Amino acid sequence: MLSQTLIVGIVFVVLICLLPLGIRWLQKRQLVGQPSNGMPTQIISSVAVGPQQRIVTLEVGPVHQRVCLVVGVTPQSINCLCDLGPAPAPSPEAARPTLAGNPFTKEPK
Repeated sequence: MLSQTLIVGIVFVVLICLLPLGIRWLQKRQLVGQPSNGMPTQIISSVAVGPQQRIVTLEVGPVHQRVCLVVGVTPQSINCLCDLGPAPAPSPEAARPTLAGNPFTKEPK
């Protein structure tokens, strides 16, 4: 009888030790925390309005249909405050830094 209780105890300890590995396997398999549609969300700006409250401007959606949203974030909820419409497409000139707008550098002559 003592050996049967010992075997049950050992099996229980082994199952408890394998539990974290099983949880990790499930998380990898289900991709928990990953966006299901593969569209990244970009934070444009974030302003603290209280100890745990923020106003955040986000850019969401597929690449050619990005939309800017203003949301209020608290520990209890996230509320959409405003839909700013389509996000402006980045221009090629915006990607290249220029010296003309920087007062701390001299332009080459």
